[in-house]
Formats: sequence, structure tokens, C-alpha cells
Amino acid sequence: TLEAVALDSGSGAQALISQDRGEKDVTKKDFKFETAGEHQFSVKAQDFVGNVSDTIFYSVVIDDKAPSSKLKSAQAMVPLADQTFLSSLPNKLEFEAEDQGVGLQHVEVSYDGKNYSKLSGAIDLATWNVAQRTVYYRAVDQLGNVEEVKKMTIHLRDRGPKVGLFV
Repeated sequence: TLEAVALDSGSGAQALISQDRGEKDVTKKDFKFETAGEHQFSVKAQDFVGNVSDTIFYSVVIDDKAPSSKLKSAQAMVPLADQTFLSSLPNKLEFEAEDQGVGLQHVEVSYDGKNYSKLSGAIDLATWNVAQRTVYYRAVDQLGNVEEVKKMTIHLRDRGPKVGLFV
């Protein structure tokens, strides 16, 4: 809900006119938006001696849908089980996100599922000091709508298979 108020320090505000409909002695009006999407409206004011302000046009976007993100890797990963993957080194994780409403603000990542930080680039798996890690990620749009947390557990494999000769 937005509230429009007409003020005049001279003769006093007499009417607030919205969408070319004015009511006498109404100098406050609530604009309530109950559906998603873009809403446009205009307001102007009139004082007690007949002066009318310029019309001010507003466009309000109601976006109640979170953005959506997906993780991709530079090198192919082998799926093991439910959201668990095996990755060779070197490899990097990159995130793609989109928002159909007001636009994407950023992608956040966490390794504990509690403390998130803004992602500033690809994650280089070669910098990890552990052989297995769970990555939690989510996208945030310009209005603060936050995507439901997604996660992926990655096992690092930094050695190739062993070869032996048996006679």
C-alpha cells in the first residue's frame, strides 16, 4: 500500500485527484496493490483557490517471485547420489541466475548453510583444502526476494586410476 498526500501551505489543499477523479476534502489516498506485475497511476492536487498541481505519474512493480539459479562446472562432474557429485581437478563452479520481475541483485553462497556471502566470481575447486564440501547457494532479486536454498555436495578426486600389471 502506498499513501499519497496533498499539502498546500498557502490556501490549503482541497483535493487529491487520482486518475482524473477528485473528491472534495480528501487530501490522503491509499493505493493498494494486490496482484503481481506493473501498476501505473497518477496523482495531482488542487488547493482552495483553484490552483492545480502538475500531474505526477508513478509506475509500481510488484514482484513476489524469487529468482532462480543453477550451478554449472567448467569440467563435467559425475553424479553419485542425491545432489552429490564427483569432480576432478582442476575445475571451477559458476552460477547462472535470472529473475523475471525486477531483476537479479546477486547470488549468495555458503559452506555451512547459515552464513552466506555474495558471490564475486567462479569458485575454483583447486583452492579447497578438504576432499569433500557442500555448497549452498541462492539468488536474490532487487526487491530482496530470496530463492529457496539449493545445495550440492562435491567430492574431489585429484588422482587418476592406478594401473598395475599382473602375470
